[in-house]
Amino acid sequence: MDENIKRKILEYIKSNGSVSYAELEYLFEKIGYNYQGSLLTCSDMDRNVIFWGGWNENAIALIGEMISENSIKRQPCDFIIYLIDGKTMNFPLVKKYKKYKSMHWLPCVFNVVRSNSKGKV
Repeated sequence: MDENIKRKILEYIKSNGSVSYAELEYLFEKIGYNYQGSLLTCSDMDRNVIFWGGWNENAIALIGEMISENSIKRQPCDFIIYLIDGKTMNFPLVKKYKKYKSMHWLPCVFNVVRSNSKGKV
């Protein structure tokens, strides 16, 4: 993957703290990275739990690689963060851990992984 883009994402998250998918889109637009597509990114544990949509395969793979490299982690957050950021998903919200029969949105943010931090959604 593009190490320069990864570096910019990491710097952005370090500078801004918890960063939503919506904020990453604003960053991508600012740096001219083509992220737009028609794919959804969802939980490995339940394909009906959606994290975000409207990205292409490369953008999803880029973030997935950064998570796998343990440089960033994805964590659930409050819906209000996305309202503030000005973008939301048009799915019911995930309310609790269970298997969903239809698509539900789990709002998440990204944080930098500290050397002693573990875990990802």
